[in-house]
Amino acid sequence: MNRLKYLSLLGVTALLSCCTNSNKATEQTQTEAIAVNALRIQNSSTSNLHNYVAVTEEEVSTALSFSTGGYIEKVYVKEGDFVKKSQLIATINKSDAQNAYNTAKASLDQANDAYKRLKQVYDNGSLAEIKWVEMQTNLTKAESMYGIAKKRLEDCELYSPQDAYIGKVYAKSGINMSPLQTVVTLLKIDNIYINFTVPESEISGIKIGQDARFTINAVDNNITSGGIVEIGISANPVSHSYPVRIKAANSNHRILPGMICNVYISDKNTKSGFVVPTNAILIANDNSKFVWLIENGKAVRRSIKISGYSGVGVLVSEGLNTNDLVIVEGYQKVSEGMLVTAQTEQ
Repeated sequence: MNRLKYLSLLGVTALLSCCTNSNKATEQTQTEAIAVNALRIQNSSTSNLHNYVAVTEEEVSTALSFSTGGYIEKVYVKEGDFVKKSQLIATINKSDAQNAYNTAKASLDQANDAYKRLKQVYDNGSLAEIKWVEMQTNLTKAESMYGIAKKRLEDCELYSPQDAYIGKVYAKSGINMSPLQTVVTLLKIDNIYINFTVPESEISGIKIGQDARFTINAVDNNITSGGIVEIGISANPVSHSYPVRIKAANSNHRILPGMICNVYISDKNTKSGFVVPTNAILIANDNSKFVWLIENGKAVRRSIKISGYSGVGVLVSEGLNTNDLVIVEGYQKVSEGMLVTAQTEQ
């Protein structure tokens, strides 16, 4: 009997001890705040931001060719070279042109000599008028033939008409080029064009002269500004989208033709609200949106309504107030009423 009482006493003591330890653990959990990162929001105005994928294009593309045909003697440039105005690009064989030039020059020298001799005779009245007119005609013909031969000889050398980059080289030494066949293409990229298409549902919000921003991953992903200079009026019959072109300065020549970029254009419908980072917006089981706030050191769930998007986050129109502290990192660890502390306040 005494043994039974002793065992019962031990069981009650153990039970009391477990309850005491449980209460201590609960008290300890309630007093340790969860560290999170939070953002103190302010009211702002923003507009819807439309995003398009685009491709860059050179400002001017010029095809250079010889006006006369012949065998390529030498090409002095390669693709990607920067050439200055009047820089030699290529030459064709000059043999035939040089011979024609020499013949035309000799004929002109002969005509000039004959003109000087006959002029003295004509001035003395000893030369018939018809012979003098014939002499003048022969001199004019000789001058014309000389000019043609000289131009043909000069055309055996191809020069750059402007400062530009060599885009493509089509000629090689030894090949026969036809007249006006492209030898090289020149690309001028002091300014650059950004080409993209806009759906018909959004084209009404695009205007000539409207500001636009774009980023290019290949060029440090920096934000660059430009202006819309062209809007097509003929839609693609398949995609029902319209071509749009932006022009932007490219003085350092870092943007090259053919680069892929993202274009951002804001519409004119300005909306007011609170801009919250996208990752802080959570979705409930009923598909409603909510965020976690810090109020008096505790986590509080707040339902919100979204009215749009901006380049830096989501525009919240209802559910938030100025200076609310929104949890942007660590919200996965909190629940309603849990003690939290803002480790960093942005």
